[in-house]
Parts: sequence; structure tokens; C-alpha cells
Amino acid sequence: MRILLVLVLIFSFNIFSKDIAICSGLQGYSYYMDYGVVPKKESGWSKDGMDNFELKVTKDVNGDYDILFKDVIGYTSSKNDGAIIIPSITTNDSLSLISSYPNQTTEIYSFWRNKNGELKYSLAQIKNGTPMIRKNTLFVGNCSSVIF
Repeated sequence: MRILLVLVLIFSFNIFSKDIAICSGLQGYSYYMDYGVVPKKESGWSKDGMDNFELKVTKDVNGDYDILFKDVIGYTSSKNDGAIIIPSITTNDSLSLISSYPNQTTEIYSFWRNKNGELKYSLAQIKNGTPMIRKNTLFVGNCSSVIF
């Protein structure tokens, strides 16, 4: 019975949510703070990024967003990992979501359409809470689809 309940919950997530954005790759810069395991001589600005990064944004029937990250196992839900997701900007050609992991990390995801129709996204990330590596980051990547 428990297995059936778990399967229903897993499949209902996919049935009742809509893909809003599908994006990949992130390139940019991070500022590593002289804190925790980062020695002073290695703190400061550094080119950073993730070529194999895949992201999907979903919206359920209640209008609640989730940000999912893909790895070798499949997609992982930000909400299931404890994030609070708040839409902050929604227009005909842009969307911004604030994702907060209390006392750990704050992220702002922005999605937009360039003048030429190209779909892009950015991730501004602040890791100042409890992690051993504190950093502020700004990345930009590409999207294959975004519904604004």
C-alpha cells in the first residue's frame, strides 16, 4: 500500500505541473570569500561555471513554482530540498524567481528573451549562511524553451 501511495505522489507531481523553462549550461564569475576552507590567498574573483548543468522550472495548478536540477540520477526538486520559491518579476518576456534556502543560500533566477528571440537565463547566487565555502556568483546560460 505504501509503495502505491509513493508512486501516486511521484506521478501526480508530473501530471499536475507544467514545464515553464528548460535551460542548460552556466558560465560566469564567483567571488570566493576568505572564510571556512578557502584560504585568503585563494579568495577573490574566479571564472566559474557548469557546462553540463541542466535546469527545469515547473509551475503547478496552484501557481507554485519549483526549480529542478538534473544530475545522473534525474531531476532534484529545490522545494523538496527545503527552498522557498517566490516569483518576483513576471512580464510578457521575462520571469524572475527568488529561491531561498533559509540561513544557507539565496538565489535569483531570471529568464528573458533577447531582441533576436534567443532565450537566456541567469543565476545570481549568494552562499553566505552556513556553508564552509562562502561565495557570491553570477552565471548566464541558454534556454531551449521558456513560457512567460
